[in-house]
Amino acid sequence: MCGRFVQTANKDELEEAYNVALPDNAILKPRYNLAPGQPAAVITAGKSGPCVEFCVWGLVPSWAKDQKMGYKMINARSESVWEKPSFRNPLRYRRCLVPANGFYEWKATPGEKRKTPYLFTLKDRPLFSFAGLWEVWNDRDGGELYTFTILTRAANTFMKPYHARMPLILQKEQEGDWLNHAHYRPEELDPVLHAGAVELQAVPVSTRVNQVSNDDPECIRPAPEQRELL
Repeated sequence: MCGRFVQTANKDELEEAYNVALPDNAILKPRYNLAPGQPAAVITAGKSGPCVEFCVWGLVPSWAKDQKMGYKMINARSESVWEKPSFRNPLRYRRCLVPANGFYEWKATPGEKRKTPYLFTLKDRPLFSFAGLWEVWNDRDGGELYTFTILTRAANTFMKPYHARMPLILQKEQEGDWLNHAHYRPEELDPVLHAGAVELQAVPVSTRVNQVSNDDPECIRPAPEQRELL
């Protein structure tokens, strides 16, 4: 599962990493505790090349009667994504990259009621991509709502002590294939859906991340006892 993540890349970093062009007046607020129901920058294929869209986290199928359905669809399991009507068409035609600088998971500690939050990052890349799907939902007045979900996979050996699942993180060379409209068959996409996990590192952080309203650099700072070891 992925229920909170970090997206602090600025305009220049996104443009360089994904070969996209943002308007000069584009405002990218660094997000240190991004949660479901909130907007995030995602990379879609676009008609003339990759582009940045701002979508709300929690996919709302085009046929949904209520946009609240999105809160139940923040993640899509990579092993069964082909089987779900809500995800099948987006998987074929509306895939996206979700830029991330890290994500959070909470670990239970024996003898303690409160779980410890951990920040997970990659050892070799400060900015990486979750595999995502996006969708457009129209309300009764004709308004459009762009939403997305993050694919997950079974946890690798490193992640298992913290959680049974983890986000599906793409290798850099897989990002283009994931966005490629020409790839829409299971045999073309399954290699990505079952790709090996990248190398993670984890550090305990402040319980400030437990509150969605806390969204500042303090959220990603190592917990006090960990800072003394760095």
